[in-house]
Amino acid sequence: MDMYKEQTLTQHSTIQTQILIIWDLAGQPCYDKLRHLAYKQIRFDVILVCFSVVKPQTLENVKTIWLPEIRRKSPNTPFLLVGTQIELRTDKKTYELLQLGGQLPITNSFGFKLAKKEKAKNYIECSADRKQGLQELFEEAIITVINLRRL
Repeated sequence: MDMYKEQTLTQHSTIQTQILIIWDLAGQPCYDKLRHLAYKQIRFDVILVCFSVVKPQTLENVKTIWLPEIRRKSPNTPFLLVGTQIELRTDKKTYELLQLGGQLPITNSFGFKLAKKEKAKNYIECSADRKQGLQELFEEAIITVINLRRL
């Protein structure tokens, strides 16, 4: 389990700085007990449900494992659907490997459609390698929480 702390100023923040603490509750089976304990011990403001746009199995896991788990363990917590590794969509080697397996990268439009179908607050794409879309992701997470607190 990793924890990251990001400080960001969003368009909805006037003078106040928003602090975003991210708990990376990895999907590996060895983290199952820790993740389930976290659901009991921590009140999450928003959950980021991530998958790789070049690993279709990770999207399948979102649909069959992660969303059902979140709905069971933290049903009132809003979530954002996050497509990662977007820089690899245009990587020739990655594309060829996907094609060999009869697969293609997951498109942006499919991500948005799935987010709408699954009632995610939004769909965001990012690349940690290129630091692309990360600021937008953090801002969207903060905006989601701010909007919820206004209700």
